[in-house]
Amino acid sequence: MCLDAKAPHLSSTLPPTLPWKFNKHVQPNKGLTRQGNGNSEELRCVIAVIRHGDRTPKQKVNLNVTEEKLLNLMLKYNGGKPRAETKLKSAVQLQDLLDATRMLVPRTRPGRESDSDPEDLEHAEKLRQVKAVIEEGGNFSGIYMKVQLKPLKWEGEGEEERPVEALMILKYGGVLTHAGRKQVFTYSTI
Repeated sequence: MCLDAKAPHLSSTLPPTLPWKFNKHVQPNKGLTRQGNGNSEELRCVIAVIRHGDRTPKQKVNLNVTEEKLLNLMLKYNGGKPRAETKLKSAVQLQDLLDATRMLVPRTRPGRESDSDPEDLEHAEKLRQVKAVIEEGGNFSGIYMKVQLKPLKWEGEGEEERPVEALMILKYGGVLTHAGRKQVFTYSTI
């Protein structure tokens, strides 16, 4: 009944009867069975159709990093595997990233930017943006923010192998829209 109302296209593709038969008599189990008219029924499964609420798109910042602090942070949280990707979502992980980023963000001095390399300025600006986003997040919720560190280049062989460059991808935002809040309320009252 609920499936017909919420997703009629799905209920039309389901067969009217299940394709398998049970010849074995099942012993009734109190709490899971209902007896009536000499027949017994047993709860075999529960099916739920769940949809997440509409959210705004996540914002994204991509940054190639070569700083030792960030590469060491990647190794710390991926078990020391130099070629493995790391996802930072927990409060402790994001706080470590924030601490490392605060130490790396260069102090701007007036008049200094005119003779700096444009790529260095862009890198510094992206580091400032990462720092600002993480600081603004406040509660470090994994739903609204995550950071991926993907190694790009390595040096050394075997046990001595270490990453020398990684891609940092910061994804943040994606809050429930007005329609999403309404959907959550509607589906939770069914």
